[in-house]
Amino acid sequence: MRLITIFALLITCLFHQGALEAKHRDKDQAPPVPRDYYKALTDNDKENISYIVTTLATKSYLSLLFQKGRLERTGEKTAHIHPLRYLGFVFSDPTLRVHIRKIGGLPWKRFVEGFAESLETESSLANLKDEHIEDFSALTDVDSKLIFPPLREGRWTEFMETMVSY
Repeated sequence: MRLITIFALLITCLFHQGALEAKHRDKDQAPPVPRDYYKALTDNDKENISYIVTTLATKSYLSLLFQKGRLERTGEKTAHIHPLRYLGFVFSDPTLRVHIRKIGGLPWKRFVEGFAESLETESSLANLKDEHIEDFSALTDVDSKLIFPPLREGRWTEFMETMVSY
């Protein structure tokens, strides 16, 4: 039992360290530019998104710890994608839709935090438009009445939970 506690603490510290490093990196970056919701995903974008979601859903915490660097590099390669376009791909693909529901614990928390930050950025740039939400709703077959309120009010975690439960 003590070994499991130490292991969990180690994983938490390493994930936290990565988050702190990312925050320090972000301070040196230029102001954010709105991402194009309508820009089509490339095959490479789709592969990167699939890798991230599938890995988070199917690998153990220990395995994720060893793949942390690759996951972060792959995530950086998808940073140019509008968050609703990214999630639209995930929730419109039957396999990824199943996988995203399997992500739990700390990986889910980090995943949601990343999307909350991304959605907040787009919202602050007035780049979460009604037509984006309507298109996303049609693409994912999720009733827009369920997702408009949390997206309009900045309740990002609620939005993500709605998507996973729908």
